[in-house]
Amino acid sequence: LTVADLLPDDAERRAWHLAEATWGPDAEVARLLEAAGDNAAARTAYTVASTAYERAARLSPETERWHVLLCAAAEAAWTGGLRPRAVALLDEIESRPVPESTRSRTLRIPNRVSFSIVAGPIPGMGAIVVDETGRPVGCRSPEPSC
Repeated sequence: LTVADLLPDDAERRAWHLAEATWGPDAEVARLLEAAGDNAAARTAYTVASTAYERAARLSPETERWHVLLCAAAEAAWTGGLRPRAVALLDEIESRPVPESTRSRTLRIPNRVSFSIVAGPIPGMGAIVVDETGRPVGCRSPEPSC
């Protein structure tokens, strides 16, 4: 009997416990973690979503799913303001050949991030690039969060 077996009514906690107990690729546990990531993203818990998608990618036995899930992890990290994590995940994505079936999704995320870094603030949209302290570039507010 495992902790995951004691949590049949809590799908997210069950997924995390199963993931911790899984040593190799497991498509079913990856699917459960992906669903946990979807739920976390829906409630704007982007750090949790990114972590769930990344772990799901690492448990996925299929290269195409690995790419899709790691892209989802990078996108959630970027959306949640975790720029260094997003960039590290993108570097990992780019370290492997991109399957044709996932090429548009796989390339969309790095292009979005690259555009945000290069383009800088868009008039009327506020700053989208942060400096080394995490403050948005161009922020004129004395508030730390701008």
